[in-house]
Amino acid sequence: MNGSAWRWARKGLLGGIKLALLVTPLCASAMFKCQTVNGVVSYSSQAIAKAHCTRVNGTEGSKVGAKATNQPRVVGNDDAGAMRIRVWTFMYKGVRQYVSRRPVGINTRVDVLEVYYIKDCYLCMMPKDFKVASLRLDTQSYRREIESAADHYGVDRALVRAVMHAESAFRPNAISEAGAQGLMQLMPATAERFAVSDPFNAQQNIRGGVRYLAWLLKRFNGNQMLALAGYNAGEASVDEYNGVPPYAETRSYVTRVQSLTERYRNHR
Repeated sequence: MNGSAWRWARKGLLGGIKLALLVTPLCASAMFKCQTVNGVVSYSSQAIAKAHCTRVNGTEGSKVGAKATNQPRVVGNDDAGAMRIRVWTFMYKGVRQYVSRRPVGINTRVDVLEVYYIKDCYLCMMPKDFKVASLRLDTQSYRREIESAADHYGVDRALVRAVMHAESAFRPNAISEAGAQGLMQLMPATAERFAVSDPFNAQQNIRGGVRYLAWLLKRFNGNQMLALAGYNAGEASVDEYNGVPPYAETRSYVTRVQSLTERYRNHR
């Protein structure tokens, strides 16, 4: 978000001063804590000009516990790994905005959206001894959207459903600490790359995620293991290590999603 858009959004917030979290579809991979010269503390997806800003997620220097204090209004906790928070969404100059307080003084429709804030992908948060066989399958949610996108891009429907289950547990409004968004947990740059303008729109998110999977499968000559590693860690990491990167999370992710894919394929 540029400086003028930021100033406009901040003035439109209730209270006119403090912004707890501002998320835009293409700029949510980082969160910055910024303090202006007059002492106002704000949280934004980009550093604010002429303010002292420090990044509070996604880097080694992130503050421990920052996630708990940097959020909009908490609605409730569904489980140990997901916290529901409430944001307001509206269109501004053709771009969908998400803000932590109801905006005032704007002549456009404003909707309330409950977002599920998760630390990491759903399966990534499971303990080491977790058994994929214990997961309850969901073969019905977003069935039409999954089938349409999978058939269009030539990707196994079972793989798509397994990735969605692993990433967000079928929560369309999930957003991770790193900034991944929606059902398929697309990072902002990936969403932009695959023409997803609203990551919380289920149809767009699924289509973008499946398109990315198809691209990865083609990139790695149909090797599902490498495609999944690329989905989790990025294709550059797969190239760097000429295989599945030696990251514990990625290796666990690949194994678990492959097992889950087989379960969805066999419906058991």
